[in-house]
Amino acid sequence: MSVIYRVRKGLLRWLYKRKFKSCGENFRWNPINSSFVKPESAEIGNNVFIGEGCHISVHNSLKIGDGVVIGPRLIVMGGDHDFKITGKRLYEIKEGINLPVIIGKDVWIGAGVIILKGVRIEEGAVLGAGSLVTKNIPPYTIAVGSPAGPVRKRFSDEELKRHLRLLKYDKDRIGQLIEARNKYFETN
Repeated sequence: MSVIYRVRKGLLRWLYKRKFKSCGENFRWNPINSSFVKPESAEIGNNVFIGEGCHISVHNSLKIGDGVVIGPRLIVMGGDHDFKITGKRLYEIKEGINLPVIIGKDVWIGAGVIILKGVRIEEGAVLGAGSLVTKNIPPYTIAVGSPAGPVRKRFSDEELKRHLRLLKYDKDRIGQLIEARNKYFETN
């Protein structure tokens, strides 16, 4: 890696960190081959890693929690054009629907995942490579597919309780997370 490349990468990281709404410690990503369209709408937690070649376009709000790991080629699209406007060609339409995207803490997002507007990926979820996320993903579930949907729990209830106790969660929060996850599997 050349000195010029390292200096450019460092300078771009510094510039982006100043533009983000907030940015935690130990945020790692390569701004040379990735893009944030509206960095001022992004809140990024501590210990976040975003892989190579990502494109993030969220005009409203993007929140990435602590400890999130994202594989290469992630695409996040927080909005789209309103293609039902009459009297305008598609390239003329600037109006659209922009909704926040929220990625909870301790989430792992595989390579080539696409996340669309208004999606909330809850704490501890795992998204399989190549998934298209069009709806919310419950906590501590493994979701895959196009559209992505939970296919199984990341831990059994007892394993999840033990995991969360080791992370110093209080009893009420542990109960909330288990209830939220199990609610999905009871109704589907």
